[in-house]
Amino acid sequence: MNINTICEKLKEIVGSTLKKRVDISNLNSNTDLVEDIGLSSIEAIQILIRAENEFGIRLEEKEFSIELVRTIFDLAEYINKKIA
Repeated sequence: MNINTICEKLKEIVGSTLKKRVDISNLNSNTDLVEDIGLSSIEAIQILIRAENEFGIRLEEKEFSIELVRTIFDLAEYINKKIA
């Protein structure tokens, strides 16, 4: 799976998690989810859990951080390394 495919799947996850606040068409892989969207820590955890399920990966508790989901691309890079 390439990084662009991962980004697209993550965009869908972020869009559905934040569906009441964000139009998925306004998201790109470099959108700052914390600063531009106001992503909360609860929403970040929801995104990380959904990403674990979608990509069949397991994040260690110590890896969970808001910085991991700062942008879709940040998370995509992390996932790409985990599944490589």
